[in-house]
Amino acid sequence: MNDLGAALALLLDARNRYSTVRADIRNVFTPLRGVAEGQGEDAVTREEYVTRIWLATPGRLRVETEEDGAGWSIGIRDGAIWWAVDSDGSRHSNVHEPDVGSDIGDSTALLFDPAPLAGALKLELTGEAELLGRRVIRMRGTRRPNVLTTDFELDELEPEDELELDVDAERGVLLRRRSEHRRHEWFLQEAVDIAFDQEFDPQTFILSPTERQP
Repeated sequence: MNDLGAALALLLDARNRYSTVRADIRNVFTPLRGVAEGQGEDAVTREEYVTRIWLATPGRLRVETEEDGAGWSIGIRDGAIWWAVDSDGSRHSNVHEPDVGSDIGDSTALLFDPAPLAGALKLELTGEAELLGRRVIRMRGTRRPNVLTTDFELDELEPEDELELDVDAERGVLLRRRSEHRRHEWFLQEAVDIAFDQEFDPQTFILSPTERQP
């Protein structure tokens, strides 16, 4: 694909190109140069973890996140209602307080609905590649000045930050995204396994009274 307009249309339409997604996502955070590493309680160190996703439209989501060797946390959303189990086994929900929000799924939301990127970033095509046996369109972008979105992560980008995106050529979702600050990679998020339009057991989006960790 050598048409930027068609690539942007793909991003904008991604959430309409699947009914379900099942994915395993690798997340890597690397501290920026100059950030103290391994010095005191507040030091920032390299982190790598896996997120498992079950996503069904409209509005159902299950997220299981590996907590750096401390076990797995679980988050489930069904519309406006959510349930969560922390890695220590503590449980939370807004069943009795539906106005209470949650950040369940926020860290991977742009992968499966990258539409906000089309307006927030100045994007260019850089080529094509293959990932997980799927053709991807590779794009690179920087933040547009004075453009605010409802996405906290995008609004926090600095002018020196660059994003590299691998866009699934069929579905429009992001199979990989890299964030750089002055040529230093500080965040990588990539699918290591993904499948579309599978049928899920209805229990996937229900937190049982005894469920603690996967």
